[in-house]
Amino acid sequence: MLDGKTLVLPDRLGNNRLDTFENLLVHREIGLLFLIPGHGNTLRISGKGQIVLDTRLQKQTSINDRHPTALLVVTAEEVFLHCAKCVTRSKIWQPEFWPDRVGVATLAQAMVTHGQLKDSLPEMQAIIDRDADERLY
Repeated sequence: MLDGKTLVLPDRLGNNRLDTFENLLVHREIGLLFLIPGHGNTLRISGKGQIVLDTRLQKQTSINDRHPTALLVVTAEEVFLHCAKCVTRSKIWQPEFWPDRVGVATLAQAMVTHGQLKDSLPEMQAIIDRDADERLY
């Protein structure tokens, strides 16, 4: 929070496509929905967003000396808690109600199959594992 109405969200290390920000190039209106694991309510923020490249803010939002490429700065116009009945009804925070994932493709399987990649499944899984070990912070 920069002040009582301004929120900064860093664009963390990823694929460097900045897809998160694409809509803001056309429309500054933004809606954010925050879910807290185990909590049945949501926090909703509506306002105006802008993409910012600011060295001071990039350093301020760094983790383990890794600076975000860009920042999303949101000026809140409406902020409210919302009783999210769909969260309660879905039982999303209750593992005993989660669907069986047997038969659901892994990320590596989906990438190799649908991307028609030349990499083998073990090679793609190794890339994903290495990325998680070296790029997350």
